[in-house]
Amino acid sequence: LHHNKKTAEGAYLFDVGKGKVAKDTSGNKRNGEIDGAKYAKGKFGTCLEYDGKDDNVTVMGCFGIGGTDPQTTVFWF
Repeated sequence: LHHNKKTAEGAYLFDVGKGKVAKDTSGNKRNGEIDGAKYAKGKFGTCLEYDGKDDNVTVMGCFGIGGTDPQTTVFWF
């Protein structure tokens, strides 16, 4: 994992393999709640698999660019 802990709002490896919590490894303690996504075998360990419809990881208390407004971050791999 390569991220700058001084500027990262949150960093999530999704490698736990079970449960409903996405652990924040940035040190900011912004754990996320996994809703709908399922753990699956990834290229390196486990990952989250999304169905492309309604799966989410919700992180509360993140005050980045939009202040306290709701935010969405999308990742394409």
